[in-house]
Amino acid sequence: MSLDASSRPSEPFGTNPYAPPGVYARSGGDATHRVDLEATSVAWATTYYVAAALTILGSLLTVVMPDVPLLLLVPLFAGFVGSIVGIFWLGRAWAQLPYERRKFNGAPLTPLGITGRMFVPVYNLYWIFVAPRALCFELEDELRQRNFEMPMLSGIAMTASIAQLVAQAVSRFAGEPALTALATAAPAVFWITLVMQTERRLAMLRSLPPAR
Repeated sequence: MSLDASSRPSEPFGTNPYAPPGVYARSGGDATHRVDLEATSVAWATTYYVAAALTILGSLLTVVMPDVPLLLLVPLFAGFVGSIVGIFWLGRAWAQLPYERRKFNGAPLTPLGITGRMFVPVYNLYWIFVAPRALCFELEDELRQRNFEMPMLSGIAMTASIAQLVAQAVSRFAGEPALTALATAAPAVFWITLVMQTERRLAMLRSLPPAR
């Protein structure tokens, strides 16, 4: 049975259609809930842009100025912060999908669930490939059903995930600071592109009325 808004006769006017059945927005109804999701998503995305930009800048400085080894700390620290920020952005982006879209292998997947699995050792090596692609697929499929055709982001998500794992391996085993710096900067370029394009699609989804 579909979980669209029309199938919830017991819920009053102003109910958040993106929440599970029986769960209402905390204050102000659906409009306040959407504004809160939008604000936090944009805030996390903006913070990520800053961290990723510092990662790339620090990496370039490390390559240009190899005689200052402490410069390597800039991209490494910014990259670490960016990874944490990106995980929390992923949860806020996932929360903006319609409730029936927030599933994995047929089972409901909460924003906390999609972010929490990123912190599980070993399992996160698998989840870093699955979660971004799942977000892209569900978001684009929802827009497609609303008659919005956009280029698929799955390829960028896969490339970013591969680059992230390669960067971690190089950072651990490479002895050359310049090589480590470049490996740290590479995934940041792909993740920035993915976050920006996803935010663009989320903004489009937010501008549409809930599906009936």
